[in-house]
Amino acid sequence: MKRISDFKLKYKDILENLVPEDEKEAFTQHNVVNVLTNRDHKGRRVLLVNVGGSWDTSKVTADQLFRMFFLIHEAAVLEPETQVRGVVVIMDFDNLSLKQISALSPTFSMKLLGFIQDAMPLRLKEVHMVKQPFIFKMVWAIFKPFIKEKLKNRIFFHGSKMSSLHKHMEPSHLPKDYEGQLPQINYTGADWYPCIEKHADHILGEDNVPFIQLGDHQLRLDLEDLDETYKERAKNELRETPEVVENALRQFRELIIAKWNPKLVSVQDIFKAIMVAIEIAMMEPKTQVGGVQVILNMEGFTLSHVCQFSPMVAKLIVDWVQVCKNY
Repeated sequence: MKRISDFKLKYKDILENLVPEDEKEAFTQHNVVNVLTNRDHKGRRVLLVNVGGSWDTSKVTADQLFRMFFLIHEAAVLEPETQVRGVVVIMDFDNLSLKQISALSPTFSMKLLGFIQDAMPLRLKEVHMVKQPFIFKMVWAIFKPFIKEKLKNRIFFHGSKMSSLHKHMEPSHLPKDYEGQLPQINYTGADWYPCIEKHADHILGEDNVPFIQLGDHQLRLDLEDLDETYKERAKNELRETPEVVENALRQFRELIIAKWNPKLVSVQDIFKAIMVAIEIAMMEPKTQVGGVQVILNMEGFTLSHVCQFSPMVAKLIVDWVQVCKNY
């Protein structure tokens, strides 16, 4: 997606060549950002941000906090279910003081909200503010002018009333920290940092060209500008012609080198592979203009293939197709 490419260019001073190793200490030594081990009752990934008294701004700066958000987002976009279900953020302001407020500057708020509202490919479903003290009004005054209506409608304030939070997130999927039924949180970023580190190759190549590593092969993406031909197509909102479709079918047949063997490749693996391809397509200017077509070759389709499509898998695929319209 060109928007995220432009965003990374705008803030290249803090995002250029960013890899998980750069913020390993912030992830593993300071309990500022956490990810719940379970999803919520709607299957959404839950990000927990401790920006109250537990945030030592002398050890983790606001820029580092943003870089951590960005790295988590880079890993989360590789999760098929997160792409479909989206993300929920809990902002915990317990014991918030002027020390933390001074770090949440207008510059930081513009940067964070610019990413969330204009560049982030993930679907941010809800943001919950909990345990915020009276001085939280100072924080809200900093962020409020930059929040668009769409995001504003997804932000909820609960204070110390966890029953208010429970109207949006079932207690059965929340830890005791938020009066939920799950055990109290006893893990930190140190426990799940390896998951972020595992996707380091997805984030950036050595020559500053994004790529995704697939075994011994790299899918590289050079973000070239649109040439005049595609600019004209975009201007006139052109779509595929019969000739283009026929040509695409011929090229697709030429690319097929093997048929699907369910014993070797599960339907979940196929779905993940499709998501990888989507990640690339989202960032290709020509694909953004020309669109995408899907060909399902059912030749040789047998009962062994049918058995792979459980109701859960079918629902996941259908939800993804119908909900993620921007793809």
